[in-house]
Amino acid sequence: MKRRRDPFLWTGIGFLVLLLAFAVFGPTFRHNYYDPVGHPFQFPNRNAWLGTDEQGRDLFARLAYGARI
Repeated sequence: MKRRRDPFLWTGIGFLVLLLAFAVFGPTFRHNYYDPVGHPFQFPNRNAWLGTDEQGRDLFARLAYGARI
C-alpha cells in the first residue's frame, strides 16, 4: 500500500487531529473569549498567550472558540 509511506497523508492527519483537540479542549484552558484581559494590542504574555486584539480580548481564547465552529 502506498498510503502507509506517504508522509503528506500522515502530516495532514496529524494536523487535523491537533486542530480537533484544539477546538475541543482549547476553550477550557483560557478564560471567556469575549472578556477583556488587558490593553489593546498587547504583545503575548502570561495572561494573553497570543496577545490581545483591538478591544483587549485574548486572541488564543478567540481562536479556540472559532475553531469549534
